[in-house]
Amino acid sequence: MKAAKYVEANIARFRESAGTSPFPLQRTVFCYALRAVYLQDKRSVLNTRTDAFIALGANLGDPLAALRRAATQLGTLGQVVGVSALYRTAPVGGPPGQPDYLNAAAQLRTSLNAGPLLAALHELEAAAGRERHERWQARTLDLDLITYGDLISHHPSLRLPHPRAWDRAFVLAPLNDLNPDLRHPVTGETVRAALIRLGMDGVQRIGGPWLP
Repeated sequence: MKAAKYVEANIARFRESAGTSPFPLQRTVFCYALRAVYLQDKRSVLNTRTDAFIALGANLGDPLAALRRAATQLGTLGQVVGVSALYRTAPVGGPPGQPDYLNAAAQLRTSLNAGPLLAALHELEAAAGRERHERWQARTLDLDLITYGDLISHHPSLRLPHPRAWDRAFVLAPLNDLNPDLRHPVTGETVRAALIRLGMDGVQRIGGPWLP
């Protein structure tokens, strides 16, 4: 990563000097050398994989079919190494009169960076007919990136860990199936401890396999 950052920090300066350098041949050779280092570093980044935990939910249309399809589609973004049991949960917030949700969670081992992964999740939501008009409204599919390794991000378009996950039993119960010892990257609280703190009110585990 250091090589890539070095290239990114200096490439603009090399471009600006393209017409002024008295040594165009040396400059060209050096730029190609930098590019080679950058590509080598990029390949090493792409070969690394990070475990991401993703919450799945739906309460419109055919929620079970939507979650099954989403769990399969996640495999196009990396290796799905675990999927939780299925849960029926009462809606939290949002407009009144919503039907109950079906919720689950998946552990994805991926070479995608967090930003592209989140964008891909949003694309899967859109393909399932997800519309974003009102906060916490009913939805055909909801895919939330809960954690991405130990990454902490406060960027408005990429908040990690998910800012409300450790206060939502319908997120924590499926996560507890996958990794009860998963720690919040900021507070250090485990999923198990947070679920004990919150309790399971409004969250019902549905027994039996749910994936085809």
